[in-house]
Amino acid sequence: MHYTSVVIALTYLFNVITAIGFTGVFRNIPNDVPELAKELRQTVPNLNNYPSRFKVDLYKLNDRGKNHDFTPITATVDQGYRFTYKDLTVGEYELIANSYDFTFSNNRYRLSVDDDKIVAYKSTLGQEKNNQSVYTEVSHQSPLEIQFKEVKQFYEKSSGSVYDMLLNSPFGFIFRNKTYTIIFVVVLVISIAPTIAQWVNPEFAEQFKEIQAQAAESRLEKSDVVEPEEIAVGTGATGVKKASNTSKKRR
Repeated sequence: MHYTSVVIALTYLFNVITAIGFTGVFRNIPNDVPELAKELRQTVPNLNNYPSRFKVDLYKLNDRGKNHDFTPITATVDQGYRFTYKDLTVGEYELIANSYDFTFSNNRYRLSVDDDKIVAYKSTLGQEKNNQSVYTEVSHQSPLEIQFKEVKQFYEKSSGSVYDMLLNSPFGFIFRNKTYTIIFVVVLVISIAPTIAQWVNPEFAEQFKEIQAQAAESRLEKSDVVEPEEIAVGTGATGVKKASNTSKKRR
């Protein structure tokens, strides 16, 4: 029994000596985030509990930098935006931090765990080798700091004006140019004026149609008058030539 207690004590002591951990913290998270639910009148789950919408996963890697079974060690983020990992064994780890509401300056870190210290450096997505010359030693006393970048926006606000809608439409290039805008408005008014007049003042619309019809008839009459005159002049000229030719023959 005595030997069993000694073995248990030594095992516990060995685990304490060899197991190591660290703490991480998210910095500069804003407190005055707009309440999207009130602005959009939509239900957003856990909107007022931002720490619960964080996700921090730690993956154990093998010697080649690849994950064994893709099973992460997930940490809980408290109200102070802090998370803790304990009892890590020696080896390489990949830390990935995400939030539904915020983005970070860097959310991926490679961790190198030794017997007495943990070293963290940025792990850029898509790069097999990372810059290990710039690193930070982390622990429970010196936490890994992840800096806030910006607030995510998943919901489209309905407060946009009609002018903004026009600028973002396929005809936006027209309204961004003053000359094009004036031409477009004039053409539009000319096109829809008769239709509007029929609803506003039907009598005026009928008079306007009569005026257009009279103008068209007058143009046709003028064209009919001009054409015979041209033919008469041509015939006269031809007749003169014929007469002159005849007189020459008689002589």
